Amino acid sequence: MKEAAKLFKVLSNEKRLGILKLLTKHNELTVSDIADRVNLSIKATSKHTIMLYNAKILDRRQGKGTAYYSLNKPLNKFAHLALVAMKELA
Repeated sequence: MKEAAKLFKVLSNEKRLGILKLLTKHNELTVSDIADRVNLSIKATSKHTIMLYNAKILDRRQGKGTAYYSLNKPLNKFAHLALVAMKELA
């Protein structure tokens, strides 16, 4: 039950949902790329991506001094469907 509550808490933030929506359209992005596209500071974007990563929603690949984020593969299809459903409800 605590895991589900944690997951829903992470997904309850509009900025984090924006990051997920962005990553459904791009395979992999750096924090800087994400920040530019969602109009957040790098510090705020880093905080949000770390929360999504810790909740196992995002995967992280470490490059040369740069972290690359992508949707967790098993969740990719689910995240896409959830975002489409939310768009229809809005």
